[in-house]
Amino acid sequence: MIPASSRDASFGGPASVSLIVATTGRWRALRRLISSVSDSPTQSVEVIVVEQKTNESEPNDGHPTAIQIAADGIRVRHVLAPVGLSIARNVGLEMATGDIVGFPDDDCWYPPDVVARVASWFREHPEFEGLCGRLVDERGGGAGARWARRPGRITTHSAARKACSATIFMRRRLFDALGGFDETLGLGAPTPWQSGEETDLVLRALQSGAQLFYEPSLTIGHPARVGLSVEERRRRARSYGRGYGRVMRLHRFPYHRVGWELLRPAGRILYWLAGRKDGTGDIAIETVRGRWEGWRR
Repeated sequence: MIPASSRDASFGGPASVSLIVATTGRWRALRRLISSVSDSPTQSVEVIVVEQKTNESEPNDGHPTAIQIAADGIRVRHVLAPVGLSIARNVGLEMATGDIVGFPDDDCWYPPDVVARVASWFREHPEFEGLCGRLVDERGGGAGARWARRPGRITTHSAARKACSATIFMRRRLFDALGGFDETLGLGAPTPWQSGEETDLVLRALQSGAQLFYEPSLTIGHPARVGLSVEERRRRARSYGRGYGRVMRLHRFPYHRVGWELLRPAGRILYWLAGRKDGTGDIAIETVRGRWEGWRR
């Protein structure tokens, strides 16, 4: 896939860390992310902004060249790509020069020490091919998932609680061996499977023999999801559930594991049956329905 356009800030030599950011044009959020990266003590980092061409980009939200304002001594590149989160990330991978690659969301932000800390960790742990951190919101609480509390190796059973795409850092050579992200999975994919791309990537990495580590003290900022209607949360739950169900099928989860993944949201459903009307049970039901649909197909 050939990028349609590219802009580079002045930069000498390859980066040690490449950060690939897929976006539909949320430039305000991107400026915050890039500004946070430029605050890192290390300057051997590049940010590749991959803009998916859709009709849903935020209007009047700045121009891609505005992201250069936030950059201070780091390379920032802007490239166009077709719609699809996994497609966009693979386009960015083709351009990346760093030995280590990460995939922050466009509305993420990095604490000042993250890039330097990641680069140092990989130098000190040559036996590992990947490192995963934890998402936190503005108040420091866990964002978007029930994160494992203790550090440790990532296994096929713990991948869902220890790996989120925005917190994944891997050696470039591992991506080259795996062939990048599965473009049939992830938000914007031309399939019903609108999630699961990072879980699939981690599972393929583990199956290849790579060792991955989870460190919950390595945190990436991500805004809390607020303001979504119950109906929108239901829609997302079912859509994302399909993606995870598809991953279960692709990786041939044994029947007992499939059963567990379908029953895991049962606690929230019991709350709903007991009369809790905050939408929690409804969303759990949609999650189960989605997972079943994804696995069944």
